[in-house]
Parts: sequence; structure tokens; C-alpha cells
Amino acid sequence: RLWVWVQGGNRAGLWVRNGPSGDFERILVAKPASSAAADDAVKGRAVLAIADPTVSPDQVFLFNDHAGASSGATPRLFRVPCATAALPGTPAFVSSVPNVLGSIGFYAIAAAVHPVNGNRVVIGGQTSAAVSPAPELRTLAADHGGIVVADVATDGSGTLRYGHPDAPLTIGGGVHADIHHLVYSNGGTRLWAACDGGVYRSDRPDDLVGFAAMNDGLSVVESNYVACHPVCEGRVVAGLQDNGMITRHAGAVWACERFGDGGGVAFDPVRPGRYLHQYSQGLWGSSDGGFSLPLSDDEREERSAFYSTPAAIAKNRPGAPAPRQNFSQVIVGTSRVWYTEDFGTSWVTLPGGTPPPAGNLDHDGFGQKITVCRWQGSEVAWVLGEGRLKRYARTAGTDNAAGPGTWTAETVI
Repeated sequence: RLWVWVQGGNRAGLWVRNGPSGDFERILVAKPASSAAADDAVKGRAVLAIADPTVSPDQVFLFNDHAGASSGATPRLFRVPCATAALPGTPAFVSSVPNVLGSIGFYAIAAAVHPVNGNRVVIGGQTSAAVSPAPELRTLAADHGGIVVADVATDGSGTLRYGHPDAPLTIGGGVHADIHHLVYSNGGTRLWAACDGGVYRSDRPDDLVGFAAMNDGLSVVESNYVACHPVCEGRVVAGLQDNGMITRHAGAVWACERFGDGGGVAFDPVRPGRYLHQYSQGLWGSSDGGFSLPLSDDEREERSAFYSTPAAIAKNRPGAPAPRQNFSQVIVGTSRVWYTEDFGTSWVTLPGGTPPPAGNLDHDGFGQKITVCRWQGSEVAWVLGEGRLKRYARTAGTDNAAGPGTWTAETVI
């Protein structure tokens, strides 16, 4: 039998075909997150995990992202009879599944079935709090890999439950966040996890803390953004996908300066001892802690590309009538271009050159999420979106008295 999950459209749901040819049959309909009940499958990401067909019970598990469902914002788990059952099989909803996916089940989701115990299911997702087996150490940091294992069984009330008779066990201690794949091997005595931090292995898959990294020789760090010091060519900083920010000290020696996501980065050209950096979306900071971009939740989360490139350039304002000034011009993109001359203390948007009215997210709108900002000298900037390119230019002499001056925006593509 061939099992297929369709995550969107009017055919969303779980489909199965009996044999190498013939038509597929949908046995579970996925509903939009806005209208799905707590025991409905949801349109969105899902993974399938199958028990060993030679071991009873012969069944398939479907682990489904809640996709922000209004009714029961927790992942969905379904158990489906497999090859020994007549079609169409009847998916059974499994209750009490912990929300290991957080809000990123569209990105990080995994499941596996124990090869000997077909009702023992391990699920993975974003993060979870790792609990030390030593009570005096209490709870560890909450950003360990979200991996939970439990048996699926019917409780005394007839409800199929995840974690019966024993409660689910959190086993992701020491594993990097964002789990993408889980695999049992060695007859179920070993569990492998693939995540944003590489590959991890546990030879004690039922222990709270059993995983160890297996990354020697593997290129598991994804460097997406890099900036070079404007004077010292050996000084480099890089933004890593979900592995923070690193700076080069000497030779092959790098130091990790922050954890989590690492997006766009740029040195301050006037004070190159510091640099600005993106965490993700509209979250920005700097190495000296002095840079910030205050945004509404909507603009920060919904109107900003997950990663984007900022731009910084030295500007000399020659004076008359204002005093002579040397400062850094910085632009950062959300769904509009933000401009600062004081490293994030005050901001305006371009081309208007004024702070946007409170609550008006369309003021100076670019029209889509911005991914790249580039300076062409201090008077012209190029800004790239997901499918649009604009040229921003300052009218000569309009900033002699004070910035930002008068700007125009021209759509090129």
C-alpha cells in the first residue's frame, strides 16, 4: 500500500492506494485551521510513521501540525490500521499529544514508531524543557530539542491516549532545537535525530538525557550571511541558520557570540568595533546592545522576511548650515524601508522620510517583504523584495541642514 498526505487544496488529507496501481482513496479529510475541531486533521504539514509490518499490530501513524488551529492548538496524531485491514481504514484520533511543534510545525516535525512495540511513538518538533534525571538539578534550559516518546493505548474511559498508562517522556536533553527526522535502529535500542544542529544519537532512547552529537566531519552549520570589517580584513562575522552569530578570531578559530537564529549582519562603518545583526524577521540588535528597531507585532512577525540583508554606509554631511558630521546610514527592510542615522536610536521610513503614523503599516509600503538592502554610495539605495526591485534616491543637497532629506522611489522590476 502507498500512503500519501496532501496538505493543501480541496483534496487535502490522507490518501491510500492498495497495490502498485489503481486509484487513491482519501480516508481522512483535512480541514482549514480556522474551522477544524480539536480531533480533526488540519490542512498543513504532516509526517507518516509506519510500524514494522511483520510485527503486530500492523498500523500507520499520522502526525499533523495544528497550523494555528483555533480549536485545540495542539498537534494531531492519528492511528490507522495498515496492510492487514480492509480499505478504507478508519483513522483513530489520539488525544493528549503534547505541543512539541510550538508554532513551527510547518518547518520542524518528525515521528517514528518503535520497531518492536508498534504502539510506542516518538514525536519531534521545536523545543522542550529538558528535565534532569537528578532531582536536585531540577529543570534544565527550555530550548532543548523537542523530542517526546510515549505509548499509545486506550484508557479506562475508552479514549485513545498518547501516554497511557505512563505519561509521555521528554528525551531531547542536549539536542539542538528543531527536529526534522527521527529513526529507530538496532531493534529499537538506538534512536537517531536529525535537526538544525546536525545528527544526534541516543543509545538510551527511553532516558531523559541520552543523546550525544554525531557531527564530527559533518558540515552541519549553514552560513547564510557574512560581513567583513571595513578596515581589518581578518575580522569577519557570520549569521548562521539557527546556530547564532559567529566571529572569526584567528585562523580556524571562531567564537559564538549569540545563539538561536542568525540572519543579516553589517558592521558600523564609522564605529567598526560593533555590528548590527538580525535574529529573525523583524528582530534586530547589535554586538554592543545599542541597536534596536521597535516594530509592532504584526510588522515584526507577519511583514518581515524570515532573514534579510541590512545595509550600512558612512555618510559625510559637509556642514553649512549644519555642523560637519560623519555618521553611519543604516537601512533595514520589513515591508518598507527603515532608515536611521544614529544606529537605531531614531527611525524614519523611506521615501517619506518621517516616522510612520502609529498603526499605519502601509505607510511608505514596499509592497512585499524585503530581502536585501544595498547602498550605491550614500545617496542611492537598491532594495530587493521577493519579486520586486526598487531604487531609492536622495535629491542632492536636501539633507544639508539635517537628514534624511528628500527621497524618491522608483520601481525597476
